[in-house]
Amino acid sequence: MLARPLALLLLLVWPLAGATPVLRGREHGLLPDQGRDVTAALQHLLDEARRVPGDANGWFESGGVADILLKQNVFENCLIADSQFSEAVVVVYPEAKRREPGRFVHRNIRVEDNTFQVFDAPILYADNTSGLSFRNNRIQRTRAFTPWLADRPAIRLIHCEDVEICGNSAEGNLLSRDIRCEDMAPGALNLAPGDLFRRP
Repeated sequence: MLARPLALLLLLVWPLAGATPVLRGREHGLLPDQGRDVTAALQHLLDEARRVPGDANGWFESGGVADILLKQNVFENCLIADSQFSEAVVVVYPEAKRREPGRFVHRNIRVEDNTFQVFDAPILYADNTSGLSFRNNRIQRTRAFTPWLADRPAIRLIHCEDVEICGNSAEGNLLSRDIRCEDMAPGALNLAPGDLFRRP
């Protein structure tokens, strides 16, 4: 029974240490369905990542992140099978069940200068996040697989604030360029004029 309170204590104290590790190509998590996780309650520079969970609600293996940069990655034909957390290529999915105005699990997540080679529609899914940017990414449409999520928006944002989307470009006819916002205050999304993505 000591493991549960100890895990929560580590999630609260670890950010105070001020450490800034650099994780490159690291597999995190022991279960096959966890995929490529990058989780911790401190600052990270990431060369490769796919999912940012923030699960202090069940497994107690991670908490909210304070600063993540996903930069200069190539995401090649992700989402080939239906599995847990298959909402998009990059998923910011905290396990927090409660959403409160002005309170967020994750902060300062930047997805910049990446190449997304996609056969399907969803690219970014973010929930319960403050300070999210999706900038200068190149989206390339492939036909490697048959799309199975073609009816979903390219970007879905739930309970986020201070979101910036700008400078993104596309090659090929994307299945979606739409941004869907849910449970967000007016002005929470800053979408640059002329950006690839649009808010319907």
